[in-house]
Amino acid sequence: MQGRHTKKLGKRFGRLTVLSRHHKDDGGQLHFLCRCDCGNEVVKRSDHLQPGVNHSCGCAHRDSFKHLDRAKDITGQTFNKWFVVSRVKPTDKTARHGAKWLCRCTGCGAESEIYGTSLRSGHRNGCMACAEYNPATFKDIAGQKFGRLTVLRRLQPDDSGHAHWICLCDCGQETLAVTHALKSGNVVSCGCAHRDSMAALRDPSHPYWDENPKMHANVRSILGASYASWVENQKRRNVYRCSVSGAKNCTLVLHHINGWNVFPEGRIDATNVVVLSDFIHKDFHSKYGYGGNTREQWNEYILSAQANDGDNMRIAV
Repeated sequence: MQGRHTKKLGKRFGRLTVLSRHHKDDGGQLHFLCRCDCGNEVVKRSDHLQPGVNHSCGCAHRDSFKHLDRAKDITGQTFNKWFVVSRVKPTDKTARHGAKWLCRCTGCGAESEIYGTSLRSGHRNGCMACAEYNPATFKDIAGQKFGRLTVLRRLQPDDSGHAHWICLCDCGQETLAVTHALKSGNVVSCGCAHRDSMAALRDPSHPYWDENPKMHANVRSILGASYASWVENQKRRNVYRCSVSGAKNCTLVLHHINGWNVFPEGRIDATNVVVLSDFIHKDFHSKYGYGGNTREQWNEYILSAQANDGDNMRIAV
């Protein structure tokens, strides 16, 4: 009497015809050797061979995207700044999105692989490397300071077209950073700022220090949800803008003018706090440290900011 698995010998499942038993795996599952209609042979597990399913060696999946491969040849044509060099060989991953083309920028010679739909729609109408070098849009930030980093000189753009800058950190280390990371405040040091902030948490003078080995991560865990609600109200009163730069679409934090640890009565005093962008908040503490901060330090920082940025500063104390 044949077993239920052996009955599959000679049967067809989609494009596969079962030829013979192949092996049993460590879990006791039987595998069959099957031949596909395209001529390829493949091993399939017995319980995966089910009626009504279009089984194949993989050719059925590839054939399902063949209609997407009927792209008009646009080799030699130019779309905005992109000259089409040749068609990129499609893969199972890219075929479903349409034809992909190797293109060369007529401005700088950089090459990039772009989908035909993006070329025709104008979605890819410019080269990032050109944008970095275009005298009309390029801004030299050499000599400027971002957090602890002073920009020294510029390197060639990488494959993505982003230019890198060599920066000198206040600690003496050199590091690389891209323009948008510096201007957005995502990069403010070579990494020493983060290390210093972690070390400061172990200092009893730090506002978030706790003698318990499991230190509090933030003030919400110290004063509870009521403090978090009060912080949110201060941001709302400031229409969710940085009081110094006026920036709105950024991470906002509440800064205590007279430090948290030296002026406990001012911890929830609206006259002792100011809403700042995370970048400006970190910049202040990188200059004056954490803990023991005073209104005199804040006034000195504001005067320095006004002198450096002039009318671009929107001071609210």
